[in-house]
This record gives sequence, C-alpha cells and structure tokens, in this order.
Amino acid sequence: MESLKENLLLLSNPYKNRIVDVGWYPARQNNGEYCLIIMKMGVNGINTMLYSSDEDVVFTYRIKDINQLVDKINEILKNTP
Repeated sequence: MESLKENLLLLSNPYKNRIVDVGWYPARQNNGEYCLIIMKMGVNGINTMLYSSDEDVVFTYRIKDINQLVDKINEILKNTP
C-alpha cells in the first residue's frame, strides 16, 4: 500500500478541455479506493484541485479495481465532446 498515494495521475487534454485526476483515498490505506475526477480545464489551460471549484468538476467516480478505473477513464474520454 506504500505506493498507493493520494496523487497518482494528473492528465490534461486541451483538445477536449478536460483534466483527469486520479488518486487513492485515504492515502496508503488498505481500505481505500481510487478516486477519478474529471474537470474542466481552466481559462489559462491549467487547473488543479487546489484551484478548481465544484463547478469545474464534470464527473467523479470511486472504485477499488484498477482495470475498471482504466475502462472508465477510456469510456469518459472517448465520449466527451
């Protein structure tokens, strides 16, 4: 569990105006889960959880299985206009 930290992945897709943020919550805990957050990209092209508001969040998904997490990320990005 040492490798399952709060911040695992942060991707930006300027073509779809989206940021993908993945973390493990609570960090380093066996009973935790992956948390996937899709949010709108900020006006300057940069946005992080520190600077985003609830209005920027497009989708939130929590799951324990890494394969289901990957499938969900691919599904969302494929279907985002």
